[in-house]
Amino acid sequence: MLLNVKSIRENAKKSLFTDINGDEHKWSFAYIFVKFIIPLISCSIVYLNDEKLMDDPKVIVMLLSLFSGLMFGVLIKIPDKFKDLEPKQNESKQEETKRMQVKNYLKLFMYSLSYSILVALFSIFFVILNSFFPFLILLDLSVYQFELDIQKIDVGATLLVILVIIYRILLVNYLLNFLFFIFRAVTNLYEFMLYEFNKIK
Repeated sequence: MLLNVKSIRENAKKSLFTDINGDEHKWSFAYIFVKFIIPLISCSIVYLNDEKLMDDPKVIVMLLSLFSGLMFGVLIKIPDKFKDLEPKQNESKQEETKRMQVKNYLKLFMYSLSYSILVALFSIFFVILNSFFPFLILLDLSVYQFELDIQKIDVGATLLVILVIIYRILLVNYLLNFLFFIFRAVTNLYEFMLYEFNKIK
């Protein structure tokens, strides 16, 4: 199972710098956005909402559960679509290029959708943790101050604050990743649907 999770993550990462022709561009905008901008936004959101991260995390769980179920239903239908993209006789170079592009769109859609489901499950797990440890979201971090004097540092309080900050950053990061990869999946699905509609005469 862990190998499958790793494979999903690696494919999603690869999809960030792979275009519809199968060419790789290491420093694509999508890669930079996920690797640098989203973590920066996550840290900023946690910093700006130091009193309380959110009001009702249960709403997020319900929405993620709903989306995950719907996405899983779409995901299991993807293998059937690949059968329609097999090479055809007397296929022109332009038709072959378009077919390969659509096939790559479908792959990118599958990678993005699979990772979205995985991220949604991680997000749900993090919110469930909050049900057992409400302080992870409700703890007011603004009451804590940095202390430069080592002898005055409260080790217990310091560890608690670090734990809460890490938890909140990871939770927000997962939620933003979910939204980003859902957006990528929808755009790839749109391109595939255009291809399907163009086949209708």
